[in-house]
Amino acid sequence: MSAALSASIRPSSEFSLGVAAPGIAPEYVAGAKNGVVTVLLSQGFAPVVACSVELFDFEPHEADSSYAAFYECAKEATERLLGVAPNFSHNISW
Repeated sequence: MSAALSASIRPSSEFSLGVAAPGIAPEYVAGAKNGVVTVLLSQGFAPVVACSVELFDFEPHEADSSYAAFYECAKEATERLLGVAPNFSHNISW
């Protein structure tokens, strides 16, 4: 599996999950969105309804990308943004 993307998070008055992925297969976008939501919910992240997450710069591999690859990629990016991945800390001031 191979995929790459960029993500950002910021405080917001309501939850939003934005995606800028022109020309990217809908199943890859769905995988990425589910990866983000899975992390937010599995961490019991209290401000989940008070943040805005943006996904962008999708980079599929022509032969090795899949729903699962983008799910994992977005999951790892979200864990890093929240500081729950090893050697990472929150990049947002709540």
